[in-house]
Amino acid sequence: MKISKRHLICSALMALMICPFDCISQTMFIIKDNSNTLYNSNTYQLSSDSIILRCVSDYGRSRFTYLEKALTEEQKLHFAKSVNEILKLEFDSVYFTPFHSPDAYIDESSGPRVFDFSIQEDGHIKMHTSINNSYLLKYKKVVDFVNHFLSDEIKIKYTESEFTK
Repeated sequence: MKISKRHLICSALMALMICPFDCISQTMFIIKDNSNTLYNSNTYQLSSDSIILRCVSDYGRSRFTYLEKALTEEQKLHFAKSVNEILKLEFDSVYFTPFHSPDAYIDESSGPRVFDFSIQEDGHIKMHTSINNSYLLKYKKVVDFVNHFLSDEIKIKYTESEFTK
């Protein structure tokens, strides 16, 4: 479906009426995901104008930026329309569910799933939560919001079945 320039301009003006860009221009969502491994992690940073994916691998020895790109105009509009719903969500500082390994131990390739999620405004942390081996519907909303801006190969995997084994 091709969207006309006029439609984009009208949508942008509507988004500005809902939430002016100055209220989101300095808002950043940061998700750090260890993907059930020790020494490895992916950090997703989403703002109103860009998305960045930084990775740590090779037992913490290799650090690299996998993705760093500006959002398209359509993505910026989606961000502007959706950001207020995410900002309304309330989180405790920690969520914890004990980890049960089928091998009865934790090693570098098998461990609890840990997410650190924070919202920054103007460079200051507004909210931070640590989600340890837990599935939360409201956090799923955050993951879906961030995943909207990612290609399938790098989307955050967060399903209830991971935590109910």
